[in-house]
Amino acid sequence: MQFLSTKEKENALNEVRILASLKNENIISYKHAFFDCKSQSLCIIMEYAQKGDIYNLINKMKKSKEFFSEKTIWKFAADMLKGLKCLHDKKILHRDMKCANIFISENSALKLGDMNVSKVNKRGDFAYTQTGTPYYTSPEVWQNRPYDYKSDVWSFGCVLYEIITLNPPFTAKSMEELYKKVTKGVFKSINTDLYSSDLQKFISQCLITNPKQRASVEQLIQNKNINYQSFRDIIDEIYEIKINLENDKNMLEDLYIQQKESQQYEEQYQGTISGPLLSLQNQEFLKKLEYLNDEQTKLLKQIDDLNLNKNNQDFYYAETKDQMLQQINNLEETQRQLQQEQKRLFKEYDFMCRELKGLTTQNQKVEEQIKIKEEELNKLKGKMEVPFPQCGMGIPIQRM
Repeated sequence: MQFLSTKEKENALNEVRILASLKNENIISYKHAFFDCKSQSLCIIMEYAQKGDIYNLINKMKKSKEFFSEKTIWKFAADMLKGLKCLHDKKILHRDMKCANIFISENSALKLGDMNVSKVNKRGDFAYTQTGTPYYTSPEVWQNRPYDYKSDVWSFGCVLYEIITLNPPFTAKSMEELYKKVTKGVFKSINTDLYSSDLQKFISQCLITNPKQRASVEQLIQNKNINYQSFRDIIDEIYEIKINLENDKNMLEDLYIQQKESQQYEEQYQGTISGPLLSLQNQEFLKKLEYLNDEQTKLLKQIDDLNLNKNNQDFYYAETKDQMLQQINNLEETQRQLQQEQKRLFKEYDFMCRELKGLTTQNQKVEEQIKIKEEELNKLKGKMEVPFPQCGMGIPIQRM
């Protein structure tokens, strides 16, 4: 953004602040923004996308003459819709969704970015400024009519179509010809030999020329295939919790070994005074470890059952999703309790170590005192062993 007036600078920075406040895993985060006085430009620093953007990925697929799997396409669609929903919930229109503006993170999640022309819709339900990229621009923008969030849905449909076919839905040699194609809304159907009729229907819901009849982001997210992607995300969360539980279990095992060694050391040097206490603590450790193992076994079985039945998921999505969310909450609560217990045990262990150190020091002092007393006793014994004088040995005896 070059050669901005003072008011334009203030407005631009305000827009950047709003975009920087967005925290979503499917939106490129804004790190910093500043004006370069020399070039009179607004500079924006954003999150780095390790795997580039969808545009370059599509070109690679073209060169290798390959197509994305339907599973991957639904995953991409779910990621983009989650990002759009976050924007729309904040009353923000993207206004320039295209393949070059959709980035790929290190874990292959899609992130919406390059939102320099995004608009915070403060004046009402409709915007009026014409912007965007022609191939992805909605009919209402082409016709200079008021537009709203449904315009982003059209652009989303164009992007998804290009991911599926590796080509935009509307192409032309001139702007006039492109205008006619977009406003008519006629596009070539996707390859039904490669993809399901569900995917074709989903695309058609996005590319309806009348915005009132076009699906909203909220409606698209309710699609069973999009729901399934969210469902898979929940399973991924459960796997992550499982890993955390495994780490907690390993920490408890290490702590148990330390407590056991401490018990053996104490029994060797100061008797078995604290032995019963340590024994009870060890039993508590074992119970917690057994509980963790049982929970992990149940969790793995549930995940296996879900994977076996994933082709028949339609009837149990909502119920299973709620159950899994509840289970996640329960496991997180268990994890929190275990962490608190772990902290408490570490404090007890530290206290016992300090106590043992104090007793060891005290024993050393007692041993030193015993040694001193033994030396004094030996000296007394030496004095008592000196022989007394006998009669007739040259010492006169006085008569009474």
